[in-house]
Amino acid sequence: MASRFCSPARAAEPADCARLATFALPGTQLAITKAEHLPAGPAAQLPGRPGLAGTLPARCRVEGVIDRRVGVGDKPYGIDFALALPDEWNGRFLFQGGGGLNGSVRPPLGAEAAGDTPALAHGFAVVSTDTGHQGAVFDSSFYADQEAALNFLYAANGRVVPVAKALIDAFYGRPAEHSYFVGCSTGGREAMMMSQRYPTFFDGIVAGAPAMRTSYSNLGMRAVSAALATAAKRDASGDVIPGSALSEGDKRRTESSADRAGRRCRSGRRRRCALFSRRHEPMDEP
Repeated sequence: MASRFCSPARAAEPADCARLATFALPGTQLAITKAEHLPAGPAAQLPGRPGLAGTLPARCRVEGVIDRRVGVGDKPYGIDFALALPDEWNGRFLFQGGGGLNGSVRPPLGAEAAGDTPALAHGFAVVSTDTGHQGAVFDSSFYADQEAALNFLYAANGRVVPVAKALIDAFYGRPAEHSYFVGCSTGGREAMMMSQRYPTFFDGIVAGAPAMRTSYSNLGMRAVSAALATAAKRDASGDVIPGSALSEGDKRRTESSADRAGRRCRSGRRRRCALFSRRHEPMDEP
C-alpha cells in the first residue's frame, strides 16, 4: 500500500542539530539549553502506560526555555519545552498535550492515541512543554503567580508553537506541511483551548476526555469515595477497613474492565476518547 504521509524531507545530519544551539527567534525571549543528536533506539517505558513497540528513529532533541523570569515569591519561571526532530522526517508536526497540572517536560514522543507506536517513530516532529512552571504533577502552588497560571491555562502552548515551527523550518530547510495537536485529560483541555484561541495553528486537533470542569469531576470522585466507605466493612472501633467494599472477584473484574477501556482509549479505537477533532487528512497509516 502506498504511504499517505507527505513526501520525506532530506535526511538531516548531526551537524544540523548542533547548529540549533545558537538558534534565535526575533521578538521572542528564547534560550536553547541543549541541542543533541540521539541515535536510534528503543523507547523508554512511560509511567502508567504499556510498553511502546518498535524503535525510535535517530533524531535531534532540542531543549529550550521561553520567557525565563523570576516570579511571585522569587520563584524561577519559564516555558520549558523539548522538540524531537527525526532524521527521516515525514513533513508533519505534532504537539503533544500535557497531563495533570503539568510541571515537567515529558518525552516528546506523541504516544497519545497512537497505539503502541508513537508518532515520532512514524517520522513526526514532536514537541512537549511544562506549560510554564516546574513542580509535581498536581502541585498547584504556581497559581499564586498570575502569569504562570495563564501560561498553564492556554498561553504557554500558544508561545511554544511558533518557536517549534521555526526550529523545524531551520532544521529541515522547509516548514511543516501539516500540524496537529493531540492530548487527553489536561491535554484534551489544552486541545480544546487551542482550537478556540489559536484556530490557525493546526490542521487537525484531537481532544480526548478534556478536563474542562474538574470541580465536577473532583466532586464525583468524592461521591464515589463516600459510597465505598458506606459499603465497606468496619473494624471493632467502627473505622472503615480499607479495600473491603468490594470482594476480590469484584476488584479483579473492575481492574480488567478499566484496563481494557484504557487500552482502547490509548490506541484511538474508541470514539469517546476523541471528543473533538477537526480532520484535515489521515494522521497515520491505517
